[in-house]
Amino acid sequence: MLATGCRYNFDAVQVCDDAGMCRPIDGGDPDAGTTQLKLKRVDIGARHVCGLTNDNKLYCWGDNTFGELGIGTNEPYAAEPRLVGGTWTDVSLGDEHTCALRDGVPFCWGNDIDDQVDGMHGTYFRSPTPAPLDAFAPATFERIFAGGLATCALASGRLWCWGRSIQLGNGDVDTITATQLPGSDWTEAALGQQHACAISTSQGLMCWGVTDSGQAGSTSATPLTTPTPVPLPMTPLQVSAGAGITCVILGAPGAARGQLWCFGYNGQATLATPSSQDTPPHQIGTSDKWSHVAAGDVMVCGIDNGRATCWGTNGTNGIGNGKFGNYGLPLDEAPDLGPADNIVVFKASSDLPVPATTVCKQSGDQLTCWGENADGQFGNGIASLHRTPTEVKHPANRQWRSVIGASDHACGKDEDGALYCWGGDYYMQITAQDGHGFYQPCVPGGVCDRRTPTLAPAEGQNADDLATTASSTCARKGATISCWGDRDGALLGTDSAATNGPLDVPSQTAGQWIALSGSMFGMCGSADDQSLQCWGTVAQTTQPVTVMSDAAFQNVRGTSFGTAFGCGVNPTSHARVCWGDNSQAQLGAGTQNAQATPLVLDTGIVAAVAVGGNTGCMLETTGHVACWGSNEHAAAGGPDGMPLLSPTRINDKDGELTGCTRLAIAQFTGCALCNGVPECWGRGLYGGLGRGILGVSDPVAAPVSVPAGTYVEIATMENGGCVVSSAGKAYCWGEGVHGSNGDGSSGSPYPVPAATVLP
Repeated sequence: MLATGCRYNFDAVQVCDDAGMCRPIDGGDPDAGTTQLKLKRVDIGARHVCGLTNDNKLYCWGDNTFGELGIGTNEPYAAEPRLVGGTWTDVSLGDEHTCALRDGVPFCWGNDIDDQVDGMHGTYFRSPTPAPLDAFAPATFERIFAGGLATCALASGRLWCWGRSIQLGNGDVDTITATQLPGSDWTEAALGQQHACAISTSQGLMCWGVTDSGQAGSTSATPLTTPTPVPLPMTPLQVSAGAGITCVILGAPGAARGQLWCFGYNGQATLATPSSQDTPPHQIGTSDKWSHVAAGDVMVCGIDNGRATCWGTNGTNGIGNGKFGNYGLPLDEAPDLGPADNIVVFKASSDLPVPATTVCKQSGDQLTCWGENADGQFGNGIASLHRTPTEVKHPANRQWRSVIGASDHACGKDEDGALYCWGGDYYMQITAQDGHGFYQPCVPGGVCDRRTPTLAPAEGQNADDLATTASSTCARKGATISCWGDRDGALLGTDSAATNGPLDVPSQTAGQWIALSGSMFGMCGSADDQSLQCWGTVAQTTQPVTVMSDAAFQNVRGTSFGTAFGCGVNPTSHARVCWGDNSQAQLGAGTQNAQATPLVLDTGIVAAVAVGGNTGCMLETTGHVACWGSNEHAAAGGPDGMPLLSPTRINDKDGELTGCTRLAIAQFTGCALCNGVPECWGRGLYGGLGRGILGVSDPVAAPVSVPAGTYVEIATMENGGCVVSSAGKAYCWGEGVHGSNGDGSSGSPYPVPAATVLP
């Protein structure tokens, strides 16, 4: 097993244990001292994975919030395979629970909120627990099937199910204990989020449960409480149920391959038809050589003529084609993912706001996985989501002096003025070269995300000012502002679209640049003629446009942009200046009235301002912090709900924040440095609060879990943040799927070797 404490060799991009045994981060290399588990069966839950070895040992890894790894501990996750004691013959994963057969007896563990483990409603089980079968159940089962809210087990053609009544198929909406379904010739079952399907030798495919998208083969507005036949033209050979999707392979009785048919949700090409409407059963493609199918939340994977492929919604890199982004990919554009004997996809989880996809395939006894690696689903020893800050090592062992954050990347300036960046480089926002992931796919062994600090272009070295948007980076050196990154997002400040930069941004007035500022959606340059010129998504222009030149708005600095509004500070009058959309009180002016021209607000008390999404915050000259605007996920420091029309001070457990010197705001998270301590509030679902916990929205600020010391700089990313200490050390935390934690961790948009263990 990987040792508890890890250190990293950044020159080789390796993970090493405390004894000095190293291996590459993105794979299991036996020559580097690792062994890949030889698995004969594997399955994926919402955020955890389990595999059964050739000698019937069971290993699980990934999320362990509810005990779904079965290892008896409350550690939040395991990024490397953990042995579950005993000898096992089958395994299946639900969203947040795991079930397996030991000596033919069903055992389950994990989240029992819907009685899917042992019927003790609302309890978590962290070790294998016997299933709640009655005295009439057989002593030995052959197969087990776990789903979102229920579990089923198969013995000699008879099927028992337990859990949420909607998935039990017994016609009784109140029953939650194990019950036998009618019939004695069942061959397999598949349980989705709230529906189930099973194959009967005599009746074909039968489905029941919620069918709001047609996933149970019916257009009924109410759930089906008993197994209902799904009309199909041939014999069902294998079935898979996702959240709103069911797919089945059809062929001659006893055949190994056949046609692929699906029905249910069809958003973003999920079911490979032009229509976005829910669809009845229909054939996918024209092949009759499908041997396996796996339906996920909004995507489908399968094995056609011995080769794996995925299509539908890409989610978090789940298609495996090397490209990022949440887009629909039809079957005829689906990637060839190589030879495969089995493929499994993540189960839908209701607490995730966006699909967080992990997919694994088996070829022989080798396992490769791709997509989300937040909880260590790759099983290669390092998870991409960091609940608490992790140190960002300087490649040359120099001290860090400052840090700035964006959506998926961050940049730090060191003691010599050198600029390094890390995280997503798919728009070339880090290096201005070799960008892969959007314009062209990432490939194994090639350059894609920059998971460790990487030297920025020469234009960024020894810069006077630095700023980042979601997909670009800009630097000012003297009177020259240069930008590099997303050429399609109007973020480079020039009409040229032939290159990703660095490109010099021309002033649109006679003035020369004297300051640069900006954030997620745009940039602004201040000129010595006291004009403020902005560009980017918020300005809807590729070249700077003059936002302010009137004497009342002169000297505006420190500009920050939300989705459709901006704010800056007049350092002379200590006022904040805001303009743009005000539908969610983004301007903090006491109303929600539209405001096309800049407003001067809070004169005499503002030291700095930062905005993100539809929320704004200001650092007061007294060292307090006050926020306003949308309060979604408590981003403005109030109870999650109605907008705050005017600035309201942020509190921690001791009262109003005081002694604050730095401020950073993301879409749903705010952070400040107060008396040298970083404190954050808002959404913590992806570890954005840095407190070691997930899934909370907290209006009260609390310290980030950094090592003891005094901190001098802070930055936020879309789902994370970074700080720099007075000793020159940098730490980052949060989602990290693109490598934005800077320690070598990330997800992967293409298959990488998985389930590796150190000897």
